[in-house]
Amino acid sequence: MSAPLGSSQGTDTARRILVRAAVVATICAVLYLLGLAGRLLVNGSLHAASSPGVQSISAVVALIWNCSLLVLFVSLSRLVAEDRQPLAEIAAAFSAVLCATSSVNWFVQLAVMPKLANAGESPLSAVLDVRNSFSITYSMEHLGWGLFFGLAALFAAAAFGRSPLEQGIRWLLAAAGLLSLVHLAGIVLASPAITDIGYIAWGLLLSLATALLVVRFRSR
Repeated sequence: MSAPLGSSQGTDTARRILVRAAVVATICAVLYLLGLAGRLLVNGSLHAASSPGVQSISAVVALIWNCSLLVLFVSLSRLVAEDRQPLAEIAAAFSAVLCATSSVNWFVQLAVMPKLANAGESPLSAVLDVRNSFSITYSMEHLGWGLFFGLAALFAAAAFGRSPLEQGIRWLLAAAGLLSLVHLAGIVLASPAITDIGYIAWGLLLSLATALLVVRFRSR
């Protein structure tokens, strides 16, 4: 049996950073889930267009969420048992690609799209709108959260031990990773029913996993 998490390579600094990143990631995931619920109640659809103000708030939350997940996964790679570190490091690498891919998309929504709107109709608006299923940013966003987050979550899940709490984190991350890959298949197949599975992975399963990470690492 491998050594307990954090017993050999972990540091107190990495632990504190992970806990804070996990708290931020949990808050962002809950805000994301509330945003989905609000959109469903108000518009009757998860895919309805948002107002410019809501879109800007979504962009800020997404940027913070992306960065917090990257910090979380990198910190985790310093805290797992030595024999599982390669798995956590691979998870951190995939989370870095996710962060870069998704953050570019949401920065465009925050900094570029309002300027295009003020300038009037522009062909670039359709190409850069992350809500437009025919746009480049839409494809990049769902590639990031479908493929790269899915793989990051699966490798991170494999890095955990077998205590009851760690098993809970393991299964939540594994389920989130698998559903993210299913979501990606839904994008390719243009199936909304399959695509919507991803929202469960990120809004519900990921928020539960990061909350349990806070519990697991908040004390020595």
